[in-house]
Amino acid sequence: MADYYTQFSCQLELSTQAEVDQALQIYTTFAKDLEADEGIGFLAEASDKPDTYHIWIHADDRGDPEQVIAYVQLCAQTLGLSGPWGFEWSLSCSQP
Repeated sequence: MADYYTQFSCQLELSTQAEVDQALQIYTTFAKDLEADEGIGFLAEASDKPDTYHIWIHADDRGDPEQVIAYVQLCAQTLGLSGPWGFEWSLSCSQP
């Protein structure tokens, strides 16, 4: 029997470390709210590169693109972000 995957990796560019910290707090709250229903379909982590202000958003297997969009929109509203942002995802399978 085949396993089906939704995979993606993208970045949300921010301007300061304070915005990164706020975005991670938004993620924590967002994840807690989803845990009761369906669980979170992605991970959000701060960049490990010095002087880089972005959030790495990714999923290796059971990603949920709609949750990512909702999270980024919440960050945009809370942090006053504007401008274009987008990402692509892949639907794959373990067998042909």
